[in-house]
Parts: sequence; C-alpha cells; structure tokens
Amino acid sequence: MKLSLRDAACNAGKRRRGVIASAGLFSLAALMLAPIIHAATRPDAIAAEPMTVETLGKPGPHWVWTNSMMAPSARLFDADTGRMLGMLTTTGTTNTVATNLPRREIVFPGSYYSRYSHGTRSDVVGIYSLDDLQPIAEVALPDGPPKIANGYPIQHYNSLLDGGRWLAIYNFNPTMSVSLVDVAARSYGGEILTAGCGLVFPAGADAFLQLCNDGTVQRVTVDATGREVSRERTKKFFDSENNPLMDKGARGTERWWFSTFSGELFGVSPALDTVGPWSLHERAEDQGWRPGGRMPLAIHQAGGRLFVLMHEGGEDTHKHPGTEVWVYDMTSRERIRRVQLRAPSPSIQVSQDDEPLLYAVNPDEFALDVYSATSGEHLRTITEVGFGVVLIEPFGSP
Repeated sequence: MKLSLRDAACNAGKRRRGVIASAGLFSLAALMLAPIIHAATRPDAIAAEPMTVETLGKPGPHWVWTNSMMAPSARLFDADTGRMLGMLTTTGTTNTVATNLPRREIVFPGSYYSRYSHGTRSDVVGIYSLDDLQPIAEVALPDGPPKIANGYPIQHYNSLLDGGRWLAIYNFNPTMSVSLVDVAARSYGGEILTAGCGLVFPAGADAFLQLCNDGTVQRVTVDATGREVSRERTKKFFDSENNPLMDKGARGTERWWFSTFSGELFGVSPALDTVGPWSLHERAEDQGWRPGGRMPLAIHQAGGRLFVLMHEGGEDTHKHPGTEVWVYDMTSRERIRRVQLRAPSPSIQVSQDDEPLLYAVNPDEFALDVYSATSGEHLRTITEVGFGVVLIEPFGSP
C-alpha cells in the first residue's frame, strides 16, 4: 500500500499528537499525585513561631542611627557587633531623629498625607519609646501652609535643646521660622519668625543659635511656654558673600564650629563669643584639599579632637564625598593624623565615649564603615544600613 506524502505527513502528525497527549496525561497525573506523595514523606508540620516584641536594654556607647529620606527610615545599630537592633519608619520630611536619653524617647517631626503621596497634609512630631521603638504620643503642628523645611538631609533642621524639653523645628515656606514643641508636656509651644536666619543649634535649655545671611549668628531665648523673650546677634565675623560658612556645624565643649567652603574654621559660643579663622591647611601640599559632603565635621568633646572630611578639588566641589578624614588637636590646632577611608564618604560622625569610634557612610555599598577614632584603623563594615543613607546620629551626639 502506497501512501502519498500528504498521507504520511498526516499519520506522523497523529503519532506526534498522540505522544504529546500521552505525555500531557502523564504530567497531569504526576501533578495530581505529587501532594499525596509529599504528604506521605514530609516531616511533622513545623509549629508556628509566636510573635514577640523585644525590649532594648541600656544603650551602649556605640549605638548609632543611620537615617535615610530616600527610603524613609532610621535604623539602629550596635557598631561593636554590626547587629541591627531595630528600625523606625519615618517620613520624606524627616531630616533627623533625636534621642532623648533622660526620657528614654525618640522624637522627630514628619509630614503625612491622607492619600499617601498626596491629599491633605498633616505635620506632627512623633514620640517613640526607646524601650521597644513603638509610638507612644504625637503632637500635631498647627494647620496651615506646609512649613517644615524639607531639603536634602542635614542634622540641624531640627534639634532637641539642652535638657530635652524643647524640640526646635526649622520652617521654610519660604518664610523662615522656628516652631517649638514641648515633648515633656506633649504640647505645641509656638512659632518664632527668624527672617534671614536658619537652622537650629542648641545653646542651652531654653536657647538656640542660627546662622544668618549677613555674616552673623543669632541667639534666640524662649520662656517656659516656648515664647521668645530675647534675641541677640554677633557682629559680622564671616564673609557670607565671598567665603560663606557651610551650614553643617559640630559642637565642641565651649562653642559650635563651622567651616567655610575653602577650609577655614570659625567658632561661636552660646554667649555669642566668636573666634576664627583657623585654617585647615598647614602645609603647601594641603592647598588642593577642601572639606565637603553632607556632614563634614565631627568633634570628640572629651578628647578635644576635630575630624574633618576632606577631598581634593576646586571651587564648587563642596558636595563631593571625602576620601580622607583629617584629625586635629583643638588646643594646638595642629593636624595629628590623616585617615585614608576605604571608600569615599559624604558624612562622618564620632562617638563620645572613652574609646571613640569614627563612622563614615559608604554609599557605594549601602554600608557604614567603622574606624577607631584614636588610631584610624578600619574595624568593620556594617551592611544593609538603608538606601540613600547620608546621616549618622550616635547616641549622646552633641
């Protein structure tokens, strides 16, 4: 019997379909039998793990916050072990979190929208327990046009004044002002207009300093209700047009210190006594180096050591990350060490204990590099500190 090419093709197709159909039936049968086979061979079911809430103990000297606005959160780490202890969900306007150790609380302002990313905006100060990082209270800020300053994070958009009662919040809408919140009484104190002067640097239990656009520093003092009772300014002591101060200060034992864009230091005390300039460039080969980044200054108060984040560059490179940290004796004003960082960093901080650690954000690895502040030795790298972290806030930081 002869078959045409067409008949042969048809028969071959039938055979292929038969094979495919048989394979499909076998696969279907295997899938139906799989749960039965698995049930016959699986171990006893694992018991459900009960949900628990851990309690943080006494804060260690090397506990440190890393704060991100790009993925709004603040994560708490033990820098001695690299272990993450907990995390707070913050907001896109939370520039910094403040640890109120005497009250075992954490406070920070933030903005919330009724439709997550839009809708009615509510500005509040959240108050969280340091024991378990759970919210315990909040203070609503007055309704009206949005006021909380929302910029790329730096440390002193808001600050706890000394003593931990008043949280001072810098506003910009574009009117410049400061709102006071009594975190002890859980109440709003009021708003103080500060035209031409910005940020908040604690200067006592009832006063704060501000940098002003005319080359001066302003001190505002408040009463027991948070209302302004006095305002004073220094004489002009820096050139705000040709060599302005960076708005990223570090607190020493007697005064706040600020660097110019070119690398000259000026200091101002709570009593408005000013000193400077003090040049960071001791040698001819230092001239190509400048301070820069998001947090370029840190001070270990008890040791009298100043840490400056430095990079090689010219004008307008003040946002560049640093490749070295230069360490100065604040009494002699001499540089005593240069620390080569393992990765460029936009921000540094230092712990305030007798064996201080130097922290440097490592954005390339989403990490925090930890060094000995006394020797400059790299000790460890803490990973998974958060996306876009630029702020570091040690417990007990000034």
